[in-house]
Amino acid sequence: MGVASMAMGLSLGGCTFNSSTQADLGDGALPIIDGGPSIGTRPDAIAPEDCPEDIRIEVRVGGRSTPLSQGGPFLRTLIGDTVELSAAGTCTRSGIIQYRWIIEPGTSLIEETALPDLFSETITVYSRKPEQHTVRLEVGDGTTTKDVSIFAFEAHGFEELASYDGNNIRDLSAGADFLWVGADDAAYRGNLPTPNVVFPIVNTLYAGDTLPSKLHVHETSDGSNVWFGSEDADGRAYVLDLATSSISSFATLPSAKTRDIDDAEMGVRYATDKGVALALDSQTFAQERGDDTVAVSYGPTGSWAGKAELYPLPNGDPIDLFGGNDDIQALDDDGTLLWIASDSDGVVTFAQGAIQASYTENNSNLPSNDVETIDIDLALDVWVGTSQGVSRFKRDRQVWVPLVGDSGLGGSVNIDAIAVDESNGRRAVYVGSDDRLFLMKTP
Repeated sequence: MGVASMAMGLSLGGCTFNSSTQADLGDGALPIIDGGPSIGTRPDAIAPEDCPEDIRIEVRVGGRSTPLSQGGPFLRTLIGDTVELSAAGTCTRSGIIQYRWIIEPGTSLIEETALPDLFSETITVYSRKPEQHTVRLEVGDGTTTKDVSIFAFEAHGFEELASYDGNNIRDLSAGADFLWVGADDAAYRGNLPTPNVVFPIVNTLYAGDTLPSKLHVHETSDGSNVWFGSEDADGRAYVLDLATSSISSFATLPSAKTRDIDDAEMGVRYATDKGVALALDSQTFAQERGDDTVAVSYGPTGSWAGKAELYPLPNGDPIDLFGGNDDIQALDDDGTLLWIASDSDGVVTFAQGAIQASYTENNSNLPSNDVETIDIDLALDVWVGTSQGVSRFKRDRQVWVPLVGDSGLGGSVNIDAIAVDESNGRRAVYVGSDDRLFLMKTP
Protein backbone atom coordinates (compact mmCIF):
# COMPACT_ATOMS: atom_id res chain seq x y z
CA MET A 1 0.00 0.00 0.00
CA GLY A 2 1.08 3.58 -0.52
CA VAL A 3 2.32 5.96 2.12
CA ALA A 4 -0.33 8.31 3.47
CA SER A 5 0.90 11.85 3.18
CA MET A 6 -0.24 15.42 3.10
CA ALA A 7 1.81 18.51 2.36
CA MET A 8 1.82 22.28 2.75
CA GLY A 9 4.34 24.30 0.82
CA LEU A 10 6.41 27.37 1.62
CA SER A 11 9.61 28.69 0.05
CA LEU A 12 12.58 30.67 1.20
CA GLY A 13 14.00 31.70 -2.16
CA GLY A 14 12.03 34.88 -2.75
CA CYS A 15 8.81 32.93 -3.19
CA THR A 16 5.79 33.14 -0.94
CA PHE A 17 4.25 30.59 1.38
CA ASN A 18 2.07 28.23 -0.62
CA SER A 19 -1.33 28.18 1.06
CA SER A 20 -2.67 25.05 -0.64
CA THR A 21 -2.56 21.53 0.67
CA GLN A 22 -2.62 18.19 -1.08
CA ALA A 23 -2.90 14.58 -0.09
CA ASP A 24 -1.65 11.46 -1.80
CA LEU A 25 -4.94 9.76 -1.02
CA GLY A 26 -6.66 9.21 -4.33
CA ASP A 27 -9.32 11.83 -5.04
CA GLY A 28 -9.38 13.24 -1.52
CA ALA A 29 -8.22 16.86 -1.32
CA LEU A 30 -7.58 18.85 1.80
CA PRO A 31 -9.11 22.28 2.48
CA ILE A 32 -7.18 25.48 1.90
CA ILE A 33 -5.23 26.63 4.95
CA ASP A 34 -3.71 30.15 5.07
CA GLY A 35 0.05 29.83 5.05
CA GLY A 36 1.11 33.45 5.71
CA PRO A 37 3.34 35.98 3.98
CA SER A 38 6.67 35.73 2.21
CA ILE A 39 9.67 34.81 4.30
CA GLY A 40 12.08 36.88 2.19
CA THR A 41 15.32 36.07 0.42
CA ARG A 42 17.78 33.51 1.74
CA PRO A 43 21.51 34.29 1.77
CA ASP A 44 22.24 31.24 -0.40
CA ALA A 45 19.10 31.42 -2.57
CA ILE A 46 19.07 34.79 -4.27
CA ALA A 47 16.57 34.02 -7.00
CA PRO A 48 13.33 32.00 -6.88
CA GLU A 49 14.70 29.53 -9.41
CA ASP A 50 17.27 28.45 -6.82
CA CYS A 51 14.38 26.82 -4.96
CA PRO A 52 12.21 25.39 -7.74
CA GLU A 53 10.34 23.19 -5.27
CA ASP A 54 8.69 24.84 -2.29
CA ILE A 55 9.43 23.58 1.18
CA ARG A 56 6.40 21.73 2.48
CA ILE A 57 5.33 19.66 5.45
CA GLU A 58 4.77 16.00 4.67
CA VAL A 59 2.96 13.68 7.06
CA ARG A 60 3.35 9.92 6.63
CA VAL A 61 1.53 7.49 8.87
CA GLY A 62 3.04 4.10 9.49
CA GLY A 63 3.91 3.51 5.85
CA ARG A 64 0.24 2.95 5.01
CA SER A 65 -2.47 4.73 3.09
CA THR A 66 -4.91 6.12 5.64
CA PRO A 67 -8.18 7.74 4.50
CA LEU A 68 -9.02 11.19 5.77
CA SER A 69 -11.75 11.46 8.36
CA GLN A 70 -14.92 13.29 7.47
CA GLY A 71 -15.11 16.89 8.60
CA GLY A 72 -11.40 17.63 8.83
CA PRO A 73 -8.06 17.19 7.11
CA PHE A 74 -6.69 14.75 9.67
CA LEU A 75 -4.99 11.53 8.70
CA ARG A 76 -6.53 8.81 10.84
CA THR A 77 -4.22 6.53 12.79
CA LEU A 78 -4.45 3.84 15.42
CA ILE A 79 -2.99 4.52 18.84
CA GLY A 80 0.74 3.93 18.60
CA ASP A 81 1.04 4.36 14.82
CA THR A 82 4.34 5.94 13.86
CA VAL A 83 3.77 9.38 12.32
CA GLU A 84 6.63 10.91 10.33
CA LEU A 85 6.66 14.69 9.96
CA SER A 86 9.12 15.96 7.38
CA ALA A 87 10.14 19.24 5.76
CA ALA A 88 10.65 18.47 2.09
CA GLY A 89 11.65 20.50 -0.96
CA THR A 90 14.78 21.69 -2.75
CA CYS A 91 15.47 24.53 -0.30
CA THR A 92 15.87 22.04 2.54
CA ARG A 93 19.04 20.82 0.85
CA SER A 94 20.53 24.15 -0.20
CA GLY A 95 21.95 25.82 2.86
CA ILE A 96 21.28 27.29 6.27
CA ILE A 97 17.71 26.45 7.18
CA GLN A 98 16.58 26.18 10.78
CA TYR A 99 13.61 24.05 11.82
CA ARG A 100 11.37 23.97 14.84
CA TRP A 101 8.30 21.73 15.15
CA ILE A 102 5.37 22.49 17.43
CA ILE A 103 2.76 19.78 18.01
CA GLU A 104 -0.56 20.65 19.63
CA PRO A 105 -1.61 19.47 22.07
CA GLY A 106 2.03 19.20 23.15
CA THR A 107 1.50 16.54 25.78
CA SER A 108 4.03 14.08 27.13
CA LEU A 109 2.05 11.43 25.30
CA ILE A 110 3.75 12.74 22.17
CA GLU A 111 7.18 13.86 23.26
CA GLU A 112 8.05 11.28 25.88
CA THR A 113 7.07 8.34 23.71
CA ALA A 114 8.70 9.49 20.48
CA LEU A 115 11.60 11.55 21.86
CA PRO A 116 11.73 13.67 18.69
CA ASP A 117 14.45 16.20 17.97
CA LEU A 118 12.10 19.11 17.37
CA PHE A 119 14.83 21.05 15.56
CA SER A 120 15.40 18.42 12.86
CA GLU A 121 14.23 18.31 9.29
CA THR A 122 12.29 15.10 10.02
CA ILE A 123 10.82 13.82 13.28
CA THR A 124 8.69 10.82 14.22
CA VAL A 125 5.99 10.86 16.87
CA TYR A 126 2.98 8.85 17.98
CA SER A 127 0.03 9.25 20.28
CA ARG A 128 -0.83 7.02 23.23
CA LYS A 129 -4.46 8.08 23.51
CA PRO A 130 -7.30 9.11 21.16
CA GLU A 131 -6.60 12.71 20.20
CA GLN A 132 -6.36 15.13 17.28
CA HIS A 133 -2.97 16.73 16.72
CA THR A 134 -2.05 19.83 14.73
CA VAL A 135 1.47 20.64 13.59
CA ARG A 136 3.28 23.93 13.06
CA LEU A 137 6.69 24.16 11.41
CA GLU A 138 8.81 27.24 11.99
CA VAL A 139 11.43 27.70 9.27
CA GLY A 140 14.25 30.24 9.45
CA ASP A 141 17.02 31.38 7.14
CA GLY A 142 19.26 32.86 9.79
CA THR A 143 17.63 36.29 9.76
CA THR A 144 13.88 35.75 9.41
CA THR A 145 11.55 33.07 10.76
CA LYS A 146 8.05 32.29 9.54
CA ASP A 147 5.77 29.37 10.23
CA VAL A 148 3.11 27.28 8.53
CA SER A 149 0.45 25.19 10.26
CA ILE A 150 -1.59 22.17 9.18
CA PHE A 151 -4.00 19.74 10.67
CA ALA A 152 -2.00 16.56 11.00
CA PHE A 153 -3.21 13.28 12.51
CA GLU A 154 -6.00 11.91 14.64
CA ALA A 155 -5.28 8.86 16.77
CA HIS A 156 -8.23 6.55 17.35
CA GLY A 157 -8.81 4.15 20.23
CA PHE A 158 -11.23 1.36 21.02
CA GLU A 159 -15.02 1.51 20.96
CA GLU A 160 -17.35 -1.11 22.37
CA LEU A 161 -19.49 -2.84 19.75
CA ALA A 162 -23.13 -3.01 20.79
CA SER A 163 -23.68 -5.23 17.74
CA TYR A 164 -22.21 -8.16 19.69
CA ASP A 165 -24.87 -9.50 22.06
CA GLY A 166 -23.33 -12.80 23.13
CA ASN A 167 -21.74 -13.74 26.42
CA ASN A 168 -18.20 -14.57 27.56
CA ILE A 169 -15.74 -14.47 24.62
CA ARG A 170 -13.09 -17.20 24.48
CA ASP A 171 -11.64 -16.74 21.01
CA LEU A 172 -11.65 -14.52 17.90
CA SER A 173 -10.59 -15.16 14.30
CA ALA A 174 -10.57 -12.55 11.53
CA GLY A 175 -10.90 -13.94 8.01
CA ALA A 176 -11.36 -12.36 4.61
CA ASP A 177 -14.95 -11.24 5.18
CA PHE A 178 -16.05 -12.22 8.67
CA LEU A 179 -15.02 -12.01 12.30
CA TRP A 180 -15.72 -15.32 14.04
CA VAL A 181 -16.42 -15.19 17.77
CA GLY A 182 -16.16 -18.25 19.97
CA ALA A 183 -18.21 -17.67 23.11
CA ASP A 184 -19.56 -19.65 26.02
CA ASP A 185 -23.10 -19.80 24.66
CA ALA A 186 -22.53 -20.03 20.87
CA ALA A 187 -20.41 -19.00 17.91
CA TYR A 188 -21.10 -15.62 16.29
CA ARG A 189 -20.32 -14.18 12.86
CA GLY A 190 -19.54 -10.50 12.43
CA ASN A 191 -19.39 -8.69 9.11
CA LEU A 192 -15.91 -7.14 8.91
CA PRO A 193 -16.83 -4.39 6.40
CA THR A 194 -19.79 -3.37 8.59
CA PRO A 195 -18.99 -4.41 12.18
CA ASN A 196 -21.86 -2.36 13.61
CA VAL A 197 -24.40 -4.75 12.05
CA VAL A 198 -25.77 -7.24 14.60
CA PHE A 199 -23.68 -10.44 14.94
CA PRO A 200 -25.90 -13.46 14.20
CA ILE A 201 -25.36 -16.89 15.76
CA VAL A 202 -23.53 -19.23 13.38
CA ASN A 203 -26.02 -22.09 13.75
CA THR A 204 -28.83 -19.83 12.53
CA LEU A 205 -26.92 -19.24 9.29
CA TYR A 206 -25.59 -22.66 8.31
CA ALA A 207 -27.06 -26.16 8.17
CA GLY A 208 -25.53 -29.29 9.65
CA ASP A 209 -24.17 -30.24 13.05
CA THR A 210 -25.04 -28.03 16.00
CA LEU A 211 -22.09 -26.30 17.65
CA PRO A 212 -21.64 -26.84 21.40
CA SER A 213 -20.67 -24.24 24.03
CA LYS A 214 -17.34 -22.77 25.28
CA LEU A 215 -15.95 -22.45 21.78
CA HIS A 216 -12.56 -21.77 20.22
CA VAL A 217 -12.47 -20.80 16.55
CA HIS A 218 -10.03 -20.54 13.65
CA GLU A 219 -10.54 -19.63 9.98
CA THR A 220 -7.90 -21.35 7.86
CA SER A 221 -5.34 -19.21 6.06
CA ASP A 222 -6.81 -20.13 2.66
CA GLY A 223 -10.27 -18.95 3.75
CA SER A 224 -11.95 -22.25 2.92
CA ASN A 225 -12.99 -23.52 6.35
CA VAL A 226 -13.75 -22.31 9.84
CA TRP A 227 -12.90 -24.74 12.64
CA PHE A 228 -14.52 -24.82 16.07
CA GLY A 229 -13.77 -26.78 19.21
CA SER A 230 -15.24 -26.88 22.71
CA GLU A 231 -13.75 -26.82 26.20
CA ASP A 232 -16.65 -29.06 27.31
CA ALA A 233 -14.63 -32.27 26.80
CA ASP A 234 -16.72 -33.56 23.92
CA GLY A 235 -13.69 -34.77 21.92
CA ARG A 236 -14.99 -33.29 18.65
CA ALA A 237 -13.83 -30.89 15.95
CA TYR A 238 -16.47 -28.91 14.05
CA VAL A 239 -15.80 -27.48 10.61
CA LEU A 240 -17.83 -24.98 8.60
CA ASP A 241 -17.19 -25.38 4.89
CA LEU A 242 -17.66 -21.89 3.52
CA ALA A 243 -18.14 -23.15 -0.03
CA THR A 244 -21.08 -25.43 0.87
CA SER A 245 -22.31 -23.46 3.94
CA SER A 246 -22.54 -26.68 5.96
CA ILE A 247 -21.18 -27.75 9.36
CA SER A 248 -19.70 -31.21 9.94
CA SER A 249 -17.91 -32.77 12.93
CA PHE A 250 -15.13 -35.31 13.48
CA ALA A 251 -13.66 -37.07 16.50
CA THR A 252 -10.40 -35.61 17.85
CA LEU A 253 -9.16 -37.36 21.02
CA PRO A 254 -11.46 -39.15 23.50
CA SER A 255 -13.16 -36.69 25.89
CA ALA A 256 -10.68 -33.98 24.87
CA LYS A 257 -11.15 -30.30 25.72
CA THR A 258 -10.15 -27.98 22.86
CA ARG A 259 -7.95 -25.04 23.93
CA ASP A 260 -6.57 -23.75 20.61
CA ILE A 261 -6.74 -24.39 16.83
CA ASP A 262 -4.30 -23.54 14.02
CA ASP A 263 -3.30 -24.51 10.51
CA ALA A 264 -0.85 -27.37 10.11
CA GLU A 265 1.63 -28.35 7.40
CA MET A 266 -1.39 -30.04 5.89
CA GLY A 267 -4.86 -29.97 7.38
CA VAL A 268 -5.53 -28.66 10.88
CA ARG A 269 -4.12 -29.03 14.40
CA TYR A 270 -5.92 -28.86 17.77
CA ALA A 271 -4.43 -28.21 21.22
CA THR A 272 -6.29 -30.22 23.86
CA ASP A 273 -5.91 -31.41 27.42
CA LYS A 274 -5.30 -34.90 26.00
CA GLY A 275 -2.49 -33.76 23.73
CA VAL A 276 -2.13 -32.40 20.22
CA ALA A 277 -4.59 -33.73 17.64
CA LEU A 278 -3.60 -33.49 13.97
CA ALA A 279 -5.78 -34.17 10.91
CA LEU A 280 -3.67 -34.06 7.75
CA ASP A 281 -6.76 -34.72 5.64
CA SER A 282 -8.91 -32.33 7.72
CA GLN A 283 -11.08 -35.26 8.79
CA THR A 284 -9.13 -38.05 10.49
CA PHE A 285 -7.52 -36.87 13.73
CA ALA A 286 -4.71 -38.71 15.50
CA GLN A 287 -2.69 -37.88 18.59
CA GLU A 288 0.49 -36.17 17.44
CA ARG A 289 1.78 -35.62 20.95
CA GLY A 290 0.46 -36.63 24.38
CA ASP A 291 1.35 -33.57 26.46
CA ASP A 292 -1.45 -31.42 27.88
CA THR A 293 -1.45 -28.28 25.69
CA VAL A 294 -3.23 -24.93 25.58
CA ALA A 295 -1.61 -23.37 22.50
CA VAL A 296 -0.42 -24.45 19.04
CA SER A 297 1.34 -22.56 16.27
CA TYR A 298 2.44 -23.28 12.71
CA GLY A 299 4.65 -20.96 10.70
CA PRO A 300 8.12 -20.37 9.25
CA THR A 301 9.79 -21.08 12.60
CA GLY A 302 8.16 -24.52 12.73
CA SER A 303 5.29 -26.31 14.43
CA TRP A 304 4.91 -25.82 18.18
CA ALA A 305 2.67 -26.59 21.12
CA GLY A 306 2.87 -25.49 24.71
CA LYS A 307 1.61 -25.34 28.23
CA ALA A 308 4.00 -26.25 31.09
CA GLU A 309 6.80 -26.34 28.50
CA LEU A 310 7.32 -25.55 24.84
CA TYR A 311 6.95 -28.64 22.66
CA PRO A 312 8.55 -28.79 19.19
CA LEU A 313 6.23 -30.85 17.00
CA PRO A 314 5.92 -33.66 16.33
CA ASN A 315 8.32 -35.20 18.86
CA GLY A 316 11.05 -32.76 19.87
CA ASP A 317 12.36 -32.57 23.42
CA PRO A 318 10.35 -30.28 25.73
CA ILE A 319 11.89 -26.87 26.43
CA ASP A 320 11.39 -25.42 29.91
CA LEU A 321 11.30 -21.66 29.31
CA PHE A 322 10.25 -20.50 32.78
CA GLY A 323 11.92 -22.89 35.20
CA GLY A 324 8.72 -24.77 35.89
CA ASN A 325 7.10 -21.71 37.46
CA ASP A 326 4.85 -20.58 34.63
CA ASP A 327 2.55 -21.81 31.88
CA ILE A 328 2.43 -20.84 28.22
CA GLN A 329 -0.94 -19.34 27.23
CA ALA A 330 -0.52 -18.34 23.56
CA LEU A 331 1.89 -18.71 20.63
CA ASP A 332 2.34 -16.79 17.37
CA ASP A 333 4.97 -16.76 14.62
CA ASP A 334 6.29 -13.60 12.91
CA GLY A 335 8.40 -15.47 10.35
CA THR A 336 11.65 -15.21 12.31
CA LEU A 337 10.66 -15.35 15.96
CA LEU A 338 8.15 -17.40 17.93
CA TRP A 339 6.29 -15.09 20.34
CA ILE A 340 5.25 -16.79 23.56
CA ALA A 341 2.74 -15.45 26.10
CA SER A 342 2.89 -16.67 29.69
CA ASP A 343 0.58 -16.47 32.67
CA SER A 344 3.04 -14.66 34.97
CA ASP A 345 6.29 -13.94 33.10
CA GLY A 346 5.06 -11.65 30.33
CA VAL A 347 6.17 -12.30 26.76
CA VAL A 348 9.32 -13.93 25.42
CA THR A 349 10.62 -14.42 21.89
CA PHE A 350 12.24 -17.69 20.90
CA ALA A 351 14.55 -18.68 18.02
CA GLN A 352 17.47 -21.03 17.39
CA GLY A 353 16.70 -23.02 20.52
CA ALA A 354 16.86 -20.13 22.98
CA ILE A 355 14.97 -17.13 24.35
CA GLN A 356 15.93 -14.02 22.38
CA ALA A 357 14.13 -11.34 24.42
CA SER A 358 11.94 -11.16 27.51
CA TYR A 359 9.32 -8.47 28.12
CA THR A 360 7.67 -7.89 31.50
CA GLU A 361 5.98 -5.12 33.47
CA ASN A 362 9.41 -4.22 34.86
CA ASN A 363 11.22 -3.61 31.57
CA SER A 364 8.48 -2.65 29.12
CA ASN A 365 4.99 -1.18 28.88
CA LEU A 366 3.09 -4.40 29.45
CA PRO A 367 0.01 -3.72 31.58
CA SER A 368 0.38 -7.13 33.22
CA ASN A 369 2.70 -10.15 33.22
CA ASP A 370 -0.40 -12.32 32.74
CA VAL A 371 -0.54 -12.35 28.91
CA GLU A 372 -3.42 -14.37 27.48
CA THR A 373 -3.49 -13.82 23.72
CA ILE A 374 -1.26 -12.68 20.82
CA ASP A 375 -1.81 -11.60 17.22
CA ILE A 376 0.74 -10.18 14.75
CA ASP A 377 -0.16 -7.71 11.99
CA LEU A 378 1.27 -7.26 8.49
CA ALA A 379 3.84 -4.71 9.70
CA LEU A 380 4.95 -7.36 12.25
CA ASP A 381 3.67 -5.28 15.15
CA VAL A 382 2.68 -7.60 17.99
CA TRP A 383 -0.66 -7.10 19.77
CA VAL A 384 -1.10 -8.80 23.14
CA GLY A 385 -4.08 -9.06 25.44
CA THR A 386 -3.39 -9.24 29.16
CA SER A 387 -5.39 -9.45 32.36
CA GLN A 388 -5.10 -5.63 32.59
CA GLY A 389 -5.58 -4.49 28.99
CA VAL A 390 -3.77 -4.43 25.63
CA SER A 391 -0.22 -3.54 24.62
CA ARG A 392 1.27 -3.14 21.16
CA PHE A 393 4.91 -3.86 20.28
CA LYS A 394 5.96 -1.32 17.64
CA ARG A 395 8.48 -3.15 15.46
CA ASP A 396 9.90 0.00 13.83
CA ARG A 397 10.59 1.68 17.19
CA GLN A 398 11.19 -1.45 19.31
CA VAL A 399 8.88 -0.18 22.05
CA TRP A 400 5.67 -1.36 23.69
CA VAL A 401 2.73 1.04 23.59
CA PRO A 402 0.15 0.33 26.32
CA LEU A 403 -3.53 0.63 25.40
CA VAL A 404 -5.26 1.01 28.72
CA GLY A 405 -7.26 3.74 30.44
CA ASP A 406 -7.70 6.48 27.82
CA SER A 407 -7.49 3.95 24.97
CA GLY A 408 -11.26 3.38 25.12
CA LEU A 409 -11.10 0.10 27.04
CA GLY A 410 -11.84 1.88 30.28
CA GLY A 411 -10.11 0.65 33.43
CA SER A 412 -8.41 -2.67 33.99
CA VAL A 413 -9.95 -4.94 31.37
CA ASN A 414 -9.15 -8.65 31.15
CA ILE A 415 -8.53 -9.45 27.47
CA ASP A 416 -9.16 -13.08 26.51
CA ALA A 417 -8.94 -12.81 22.71
CA ILE A 418 -7.48 -10.52 20.06
CA ALA A 419 -7.67 -10.49 16.25
CA VAL A 420 -6.20 -8.12 13.66
CA ASP A 421 -8.15 -7.51 10.43
CA GLU A 422 -6.14 -6.24 7.45
CA SER A 423 -8.07 -7.75 4.55
CA ASN A 424 -9.39 -5.82 1.54
CA GLY A 425 -7.89 -2.50 2.61
CA ARG A 426 -9.33 -2.63 6.12
CA ARG A 427 -7.27 -1.92 9.20
CA ALA A 428 -8.80 -2.87 12.53
CA VAL A 429 -8.07 -4.61 15.81
CA TYR A 430 -10.76 -6.52 17.73
CA VAL A 431 -10.43 -7.54 21.37
CA GLY A 432 -12.76 -9.65 23.46
CA SER A 433 -13.20 -9.11 27.19
CA ASP A 434 -15.69 -11.27 29.06
CA ASP A 435 -18.99 -10.51 27.28
CA ARG A 436 -17.82 -7.31 25.56
CA LEU A 437 -16.27 -6.86 22.13
CA PHE A 438 -14.15 -3.80 21.32
CA LEU A 439 -12.93 -2.44 18.00
CA MET A 440 -10.18 0.01 17.05
CA LYS A 441 -10.00 0.94 13.37
CA THR A 442 -9.23 3.45 10.66
CA PRO A 443 -11.94 4.12 8.04
